[in-house]
Amino acid sequence: MIKKWAQTTQTQTTRPLMRQPQMGQPQMVPSLLTKPQPRGYMQWILLCLSCLLMLGNLGCGFQLKGTATQLSTRFDSTYVNPIDTLKNNGLSRQLERLINVNGGKTVANIDDASIAVNITPVTTQSRQIALSSDASLKEYERIYTTTVTVTDLQSGVQLGQRQLSSTRHVQLDDRKVLAGEEQSKITQDSAERDLAYRIMHYLTAF
Repeated sequence: MIKKWAQTTQTQTTRPLMRQPQMGQPQMVPSLLTKPQPRGYMQWILLCLSCLLMLGNLGCGFQLKGTATQLSTRFDSTYVNPIDTLKNNGLSRQLERLINVNGGKTVANIDDASIAVNITPVTTQSRQIALSSDASLKEYERIYTTTVTVTDLQSGVQLGQRQLSSTRHVQLDDRKVLAGEEQSKITQDSAERDLAYRIMHYLTAF
């Protein structure tokens, strides 16, 4: 018993003591580049990913939604047929704006253009998909459709044609006629903006 106690005491006395830092001596600070402990490994990974995403956003610049690439040089003089009835509104006006900010340039006179982008007036198909218990509130699915045709005016060759659609859901209350008309106008404007982006995406293929 005495021998075992003596061995234990000898083992404890030979254990190295932790050196305490003295006053005035610099303390070691863990480097940020050291390998993280398992407990904080996921937090370290998430921090690195966040930094990479921030750098990617700074480097990519500002790009309009729905446009994958810039337009080719053949759209340097593009004529878009005007189909809207209100100035600075409608599908053709929105399409002209997108062409001008994505590498192309629109012209007012077709004689000065090398490419013509013809879009047909937007048609609307509507069907009722829901009805409230008192039959006053109705929900509709509306499909807005147009056809875009791209023509090379120098050769007279039609480069392509495609039908594009945009679907919207709208709720109308029969007890609020004016509000329903305003909601329908807002829904149509939203669909035309979406169609303009879809047309731009189609034009980038040429």
